[in-house]
Amino acid sequence: MTKRVSYFDGATTTTKFLIPLEDCQVETSLIERPDKNIICFSTCVGCPVGCKFCISGVENNYVRKLFYNEMVTQILTAYKQIKDYNKVTVISAMGEGEPSINIQSVIEAMEQIKTRFPYKSFKFAISTAGLNLKRLQKVVDEIIVSSLSIKLQFSVHSVSHRDSIIPNSKIDLKEALSILLTANLNYNLQVELNFTLIKGVNDSDFELVANVLESYKKLDIKLNQFNPFSLSDLEHADEDKYEEFVEVLSSRGFNVEYYKTDGSNINAACGQLRYSNL
Repeated sequence: MTKRVSYFDGATTTTKFLIPLEDCQVETSLIERPDKNIICFSTCVGCPVGCKFCISGVENNYVRKLFYNEMVTQILTAYKQIKDYNKVTVISAMGEGEPSINIQSVIEAMEQIKTRFPYKSFKFAISTAGLNLKRLQKVVDEIIVSSLSIKLQFSVHSVSHRDSIIPNSKIDLKEALSILLTANLNYNLQVELNFTLIKGVNDSDFELVANVLESYKKLDIKLNQFNPFSLSDLEHADEDKYEEFVEVLSSRGFNVEYYKTDGSNINAACGQLRYSNL
């Protein structure tokens, strides 16, 4: 039986779902903002990437990748709870798991949703750490040939010590950026480079980031909040660090966004899924 918990902060309602599968369970979140709805679904149970800012990586309890119908079930469970269907709904593969492991199933799930609701307004997004260059290229290729317009969010987080933050992603950053820039220029693929700012780890790297990414200004940059959890000693960056990042990168000609997440008080925010059983 699906369980859920919700929180309303006066403007946004966040709901986290614990959805039973045949052999395990998985978490999904729904964020209903004044301007849009966001469904964040999982592509795996647990995650093999080991990101230090994400509970499903730190727990080190990867179970398996999900089939497309299991992802459709998550999306439909959340979608049926939406109060206002007149707003655009963003369908995001940003929950538990690494989408590059089963990218064809991830995109098939998204296409199934669009087919079921052809007249509804959707946007689609996939977030990946890449694991390796071959898998990253596969993600890019599958998005390009799909029937959907999908934004690709690539986890960078550090331009100097990415391996220490994402230990199981064996990728040369410059080669990865080259793949992404080529797809952006040749196929108009929308790409965002994600940085989760962590206090004392990468929150003072604004000049370094600007220098390293100088040739990649066609790619957008998103700064994410770190949402703490009990298994980690990491802390989120101070507000002035985000402001400094935005100021420096914007002055250097980058398109940069500071994205504030919702749902941390019920462990439904970015990096917190699978943190607790409801």
